[in-house]
Amino acid sequence: MKKIIFFTLVFSFILFSCNDDDCFTTQEPVVLEFVNYKGENLIQKGILTKEHFHFLQVNGDTKFGISFEINNENRVILNKPGWIVGSTSYEAIVLTKEPKLFKFIVNISKSPGKCGSNKIDNILFKNIESLSQGGIHQIIVE
Repeated sequence: MKKIIFFTLVFSFILFSCNDDDCFTTQEPVVLEFVNYKGENLIQKGILTKEHFHFLQVNGDTKFGISFEINNENRVILNKPGWIVGSTSYEAIVLTKEPKLFKFIVNISKSPGKCGSNKIDNILFKNIESLSQGGIHQIIVE
């Protein structure tokens, strides 16, 4: 009986031991802060809410909405882009007095290492003023 228990334990350790595939690193999100020309956060001021934003991933002629959240620092967080290696195009609509439509391309590469995740190399914004600093992209809409 002791041998059966011993072999069962040894077999369990062999079958369920950790390997390199067990590591996981969360993906880097795209962080957008919508500001006016004075640099004031428009979500924090109550001028913009979640309902004012629409984000679409563009794949050729196909466009589909992507989910986002607003964090406790009143910034828009796009989580999906960090999962796709390569260049991915997006469109954003901000419903202000004069709706703003802008495009952006997220370039992502694979990080080296056993538990390497994907990292955002750069984001190119088109048709809108933006400032990027420390992984936060300020979008000037007013």
